[in-house]
Amino acid sequence: MKKFGLISAITPFVIALCACGGNGKVSEPVATDASPKKAALLQQINPLRLDNDSRIATSFAHTVALATDGMVFSWGFNGTGALGTSDYLDSTTPRQISGLSNVRAVSVGQYHSAALRGDGTVWTWGFNADGQLGVGSGSYSIPRPTLVSGLSDVAAIASNSNRTLALRKDGNVWGWGSSRTGSSNRPVVVSNLSNVKAIAAGDSANYAIKSDGSLWAWGANNYGQLGNGSTFPSSTPIQVLGLSGVRSVAGGMYHGLALTSDGKVWAWGTNTYGQLGIANYFSPVAQQVLGLSGVKSISAGAYHSVAVLNSGRILSWGLNYYGAFGSGSYVFSNSTPTEMLGVNNAASIAAGYYHTMFISSTGDVFGTGYNYYGQLGTHTTSNTAVPLQTVGVRGVGNLKLGTNTLTPSN
Repeated sequence: MKKFGLISAITPFVIALCACGGNGKVSEPVATDASPKKAALLQQINPLRLDNDSRIATSFAHTVALATDGMVFSWGFNGTGALGTSDYLDSTTPRQISGLSNVRAVSVGQYHSAALRGDGTVWTWGFNADGQLGVGSGSYSIPRPTLVSGLSDVAAIASNSNRTLALRKDGNVWGWGSSRTGSSNRPVVVSNLSNVKAIAAGDSANYAIKSDGSLWAWGANNYGQLGNGSTFPSSTPIQVLGLSGVRSVAGGMYHGLALTSDGKVWAWGTNTYGQLGIANYFSPVAQQVLGLSGVKSISAGAYHSVAVLNSGRILSWGLNYYGAFGSGSYVFSNSTPTEMLGVNNAASIAAGYYHTMFISSTGDVFGTGYNYYGQLGTHTTSNTAVPLQTVGVRGVGNLKLGTNTLTPSN
């Protein structure tokens, strides 16, 4: 098995990830319901109004993306069925997920995935050893979309390594899977939390934005990732200090990001690789990321952070060992926001463990960074320090996900 090459000082968790291996790697996937012609025409068919923040999701080794016709595509590592293609074959090219339609949002954990349909139901697939699919404990993994029963009227979803969250239209949050503060293989309501309008799941902490613009967090807190000024964990949501008017939130391995209504970005938690954009080793309270303004969306990778400006440019900071910045350099890390080369039309962004994916305003998909499992969808497994375009189904042409007209809500 190929080793990561990243120095062991990053975290013992990386070693655990390596143990999953890359068995089943293929560059030519089996037949799917999608044709290259259909993939190329997606942007012209029945466009839905989708939140840009929910159109593409990526984690350690796989990526899931949503087209404006409500169809879903996936690529990368599939040893746990996280691609939802009813098999366990890795794919370096996109494959359409059969049986899913009218999808409005997607999210991924380390080795599982989730989709929210327009009827308010949630569907999950992939690894289930920790109950992260929300369908009980009967299956170690499920390689096809499966309905999460007993959950309806869902407005948003989020996933982290071993857990999934769902926000219902009534403002209550439900969760399932394993976390540092509790486990369940069926949806359970998060207590002492209401009037929520947005959610996010970091690897070790969960976040919720209330309708008044305040930000709340719960979970592990060993690096201050709850942002409440302490390092004590909490199973009950507690308020992130010093923030108001929060518009968007994202969670990394041990850090959090918030975008406020004035277009500024705030960060807290561990700063081992500069992912907070500050000089300190860590911060248990939110600190403004200097040099950033006019930001429209954010995403947090395991150890790097990403922001999309109103101009469509992308800036990244933190760990860049595998080229996740897309800046043309493999410089180990940088706490100063660094611009991705040649990008001025980004619409949707998703930061993975050591890579970054985005959808352009024209519906094209690009990726940069770590690519050992084909998670960039470039029909190769080579890393890259510049953004490369994701190819089409079966490697024919390029993937087209459609032009979206809805921007992230304030």
